[in-house]
Amino acid sequence: LSPGRGEPAAPSTEYALFWSLGFAVRRSTFDLIGGFDETFAGYGGEDTDFAFTARGMGIPLAFSGATMFHQHHGVHRPPLQHLESIVVNARAFRRKWGTWPMTGWLEAFARAGYVAWDPDGGELRLLATPGPAELAAVRVSAPY
Repeated sequence: LSPGRGEPAAPSTEYALFWSLGFAVRRSTFDLIGGFDETFAGYGGEDTDFAFTARGMGIPLAFSGATMFHQHHGVHRPPLQHLESIVVNARAFRRKWGTWPMTGWLEAFARAGYVAWDPDGGELRLLATPGPAELAAVRVSAPY
């Protein structure tokens, strides 16, 4: 996982912070990692899985100070529109890596009563799905 142009890259061990929205890697390294695990369906977990696979192979991670453009768009905080796939993918990630990904989102879903989640154990169960009003309530258009 190599940096782009700009400031020198800062080596990191924070593989859980990897975000595929903007990253650079040689094709040979991408192929060595095996690409993204396509068993992750929908949204959530695939980036962290990719980074953890790289970490397991000893591939270094660095974060660059390079500037990138990300088109502004509204989001849901937390991402309730992806609730079901996040739950499925979080369970798959936990089975594969022994730890939970996306803990901030899982905590928010649990606080709101959408999931039953034991952060120290293996339970993550969907309790409810949001309706249109609930989705609208968490939609924000602020840039960050």
